[in-house]
Amino acid sequence: MTQSNAKDRLEYLRGEIEAERISWGELVELQSLAEHIEPGDVQLLEAAGVPEWQGSPCPKDPDNYWINNDTGERIKAS
Repeated sequence: MTQSNAKDRLEYLRGEIEAERISWGELVELQSLAEHIEPGDVQLLEAAGVPEWQGSPCPKDPDNYWINNDTGERIKAS
């Protein structure tokens, strides 16, 4: 599926979520399209079952960096 097709399908599924009529099969489809969902799209990410990112402030510079709890990677805060 192309990126354009995936985005179109995600918007259709968003409409089904908002209308409160999304089927179990469509939820499974949404999960399969999770990699195409924008990082800040909480509505679709939540419906797709994508877990929230887990991080902690960096002890050396908590205002500017976070630590990814899964990998230990230091990430600059945006």
